[in-house]
Amino acid sequence: MYTRLSLDRTGGFQTATARQDESCRAFALSRGWTVVDTFEDVDVSAYRKGVVRPSYRRLCDVIASGSVDGVLVWKLDRLVRRPADFERFWELCEDAGVFVASVTEPIDSSTDLGLALVRILVTFASLESATTSLRLKEMYRHAAKSGKPPIGRRGFATTQKRDAVIEHEAVLVREAAARVVSGESADAIAREWNERGVPAPQGDIWYASTLKTMLRSPRLAGHRVHLGEVVRRDCMPTVLDAFTSAKVEAVLADRHRRFAKTSSRTLLGGIARCGRCGCVLTWSTSPHSNYVCGTTVGCRGLAISAHLVEGFVTARLWSRVERGALGRAALSTDEAIALLDATRIAFEMIPATLCDDERLAVEARRADLLDNIARTDPLDPVARYGRRLRRVWPRLSVPERQGELRRHVRRVVVRPASRPGPFNSDRIEMHWW
Repeated sequence: MYTRLSLDRTGGFQTATARQDESCRAFALSRGWTVVDTFEDVDVSAYRKGVVRPSYRRLCDVIASGSVDGVLVWKLDRLVRRPADFERFWELCEDAGVFVASVTEPIDSSTDLGLALVRILVTFASLESATTSLRLKEMYRHAAKSGKPPIGRRGFATTQKRDAVIEHEAVLVREAAARVVSGESADAIAREWNERGVPAPQGDIWYASTLKTMLRSPRLAGHRVHLGEVVRRDCMPTVLDAFTSAKVEAVLADRHRRFAKTSSRTLLGGIARCGRCGCVLTWSTSPHSNYVCGTTVGCRGLAISAHLVEGFVTARLWSRVERGALGRAALSTDEAIALLDATRIAFEMIPATLCDDERLAVEARRADLLDNIARTDPLDPVARYGRRLRRVWPRLSVPERQGELRRHVRRVVVRPASRPGPFNSDRIEMHWW
């Protein structure tokens, strides 16, 4: 006996093949036939070309061995749906002296008239599949042109129904788009995402090809795609704005582009950007350890001490994380940090330059800051995380440090120096998530 189900929508809980099996066994019992074996294929098509049906192949091997007298199916289209497939199957049965029987159809393959009827039934089954396929294609095309979301696997950064953006995944997409536009390779980003444990939509690992396909998809810009063509614009949740999406497409379509080299052995690899041209800064050891612009791409007009800029960024990271709990108070974290520095500097300047009104204003701001700090719970989990991060930082590897940094920092922009001189922290611009 052979049973088959084309599409299993139940995820393994279907009963269709069980009902076919029951009907076939009752039919065999009424004819006095002994059921030797049952072959079942679930969630496979008999019409589409190139589809492998494991149980069907085993059935053919059994027929060729001559160990059965006949093949019983509930309906002939469960066995084959293409005339060419039937002719190959029937040639195998004819050589082995095996008959074909159907529970629901008057099939008698032992006579020429019966065999002709079988061929007609197979032809009609093929026509039915072709008509169904045409009807489904038209239905999917109309749904796409109407702006309805596609059916199937979800895309990265959107929900299964395509009706909302998954924000933490969208942040990663925007980060990857910015890095690609600035000259970084998709292969480097995919490797880093795998190291960070970022799962692909179906739980697989990321490859450069899958990452590029995802970034080039018009759906990220809110467009509806059907058979590789945009058929409706601005009808779905937007992950990337249209301008960024177009830039990413142009960059990835350029087969001759050169990539900026990044390294997980450096803290700011892939994070630091040139403030003049926007390209990724790369590590250079000639003549000193610097982050520079222009080893492969870029303006070739910027360099900064790696040791000093990494130290400054690390200190800002610790300060921000330790004061992260202030985000729930009246002041934002950035404002609190800036105010702490401004208040300290202002109070140092009070005796020399500030008038009474300015002094009162600074004191009022300082009082507001202290009030916010007073309302911050010292046992707050965010504050505890910040203190722990500072404590364990020396024991972390460079990739682990970079992972912690990427949780909070979108990019670090280094602006060109106005004149030669010592390290100036004003050149460093932190962009936080």
